[in-house]
Amino acid sequence: MPQPKKHRSVKARVAANREKAKKSYEKYILQLLLLHNAQRNPLCRHKDDINDRRRKLYRKQHPLHEEPVPRASIAATPAPDPGLFWIKISRKVPARLRAIIGACPKRYTQGAYCEWVGGYDDPKGSLERLQGRRDELTPVERSASKAADQIYQLYGVDDNFKAAQEIAGNVRQVLQWMDEIVILAEVDPGTLIKDHRAGRLGFQCS
Repeated sequence: MPQPKKHRSVKARVAANREKAKKSYEKYILQLLLLHNAQRNPLCRHKDDINDRRRKLYRKQHPLHEEPVPRASIAATPAPDPGLFWIKISRKVPARLRAIIGACPKRYTQGAYCEWVGGYDDPKGSLERLQGRRDELTPVERSASKAADQIYQLYGVDDNFKAAQEIAGNVRQVLQWMDEIVILAEVDPGTLIKDHRAGRLGFQCS
């Protein structure tokens, strides 16, 4: 059997809610006043001081007979070298690049061009695929360049920086070859075909 309604009208329910809120507010204000008076009342502070002195006196009269637990000496661990992290990142870049382009960067670039030329029946789709190939290289180049910059800031021009700079340069070169093909394919496809036939594209000249 459902419970009977406490309030028959909307006004009665609103008035009941307002009365309940008022009681909660008054209770909250009363708690604040009691807390404030307890903090300002010197008798309360005096009582706390007496209890504190009693606890200290009891602890002196009844000390805890516990043997100290021997703590094993912990050798100070040296702080990790942040440069090692970026060196590892840089050394992983060649494997990431090889997973995308294979063993020969020129063959990869030539394959991307041939795929674009072969899609003459779908120029929009072939251009999007060409752009997708170029976009695959962007995060690899960004990671290699950032690692080289961080190594330079930490170590200066040393062997680690030279190796990282060479790795970043290899990735940057392939990305420049792909940028050239993508830009010409978007702006002037005829010039791209002529330059490729004449062997004037970047990956053909280097």
